Amino acid sequence: MIYYREEVGGLVAGGYEREPAPWGLDGVPLDFSFKLLPPDWERFTPLMENLIRRVAAAGDGRGAHTAKRPGGIYADGEYLLAQRRYPGFGWRLHSVRMGWPGPVALAR
Repeated sequence: MIYYREEVGGLVAGGYEREPAPWGLDGVPLDFSFKLLPPDWERFTPLMENLIRRVAAAGDGRGAHTAKRPGGIYADGEYLLAQRRYPGFGWRLHSVRMGWPGPVALAR
């Protein structure tokens, strides 16, 4: 799945891999907040090719770079909903994926 939008006169795009690489299996460093993972063009290439099929102008490569960060997807594909200090914390990570059942589950 890819997503894209116009931003500052350009195109911002991203996607979700069908088989994402595991990360943080031995724990997430306490100082990792708001940091990025190293770029991995080999893993991003299928997403980029999919984008170019939909938006031909994305193929000119001007200013292309990656900003890779860990996502909120869990190995079993299930949602992690629990009591939190701030209701809706992390909601942005799953809002597209969850659709209508998400707000219902969060409200309960």
